[in-house]
Amino acid sequence: MAVTLLIGGARSGKSRLAETLAAKLAIRDAGRVTFVATAQALDTEMADRIARHRQVRPASWITVEEPVAVSTWLRGHNATDSIVVVDCLTLLLSNWMFLNQSSDDQISREIDELIVALSVFQGQVIVVTNQVGEGIVPNDPITRQYRDWLGILNQRVAAVAHEVFLVVAGIPIDLRQFEAQWNR
Repeated sequence: MAVTLLIGGARSGKSRLAETLAAKLAIRDAGRVTFVATAQALDTEMADRIARHRQVRPASWITVEEPVAVSTWLRGHNATDSIVVVDCLTLLLSNWMFLNQSSDDQISREIDELIVALSVFQGQVIVVTNQVGEGIVPNDPITRQYRDWLGILNQRVAAVAHEVFLVVAGIPIDLRQFEAQWNR
């Protein structure tokens, strides 16, 4: 089992890097890639965006649209030859909060379930997420709540990830390497 977390700002190159890593793993391990998309086409612009993303992925990849039950999907597709890209936690949390109208307790349980599913997954999982907590403190309570939950979710996934890369301007920075130097 190996979990790789790619975190960075919007349009930083995280998704492109995830797709590149998955393609390399598929060649190296002769594995099958499944792209688990958490986005939903709730408007025309998002539908166009999703269509463009689908077009650039290899035809051999399987695309699964799973806006809320990623943990359940991972548990049901747990195989050693699996290579999975989950893109992205940012939208997954948004879906939990706003589509499901989840309470704080429910969100906490969803995060726990995701961590367990990632921890026991026998294949390779590449997880994409945004870093949103570096800006100003949001003006409204719901945005602060979202920012706080995403920070918690990202920390929990990073804790079980074997590799964690901050992606800036398309360049991955190995955070585990910095962590190892810090802990010397």
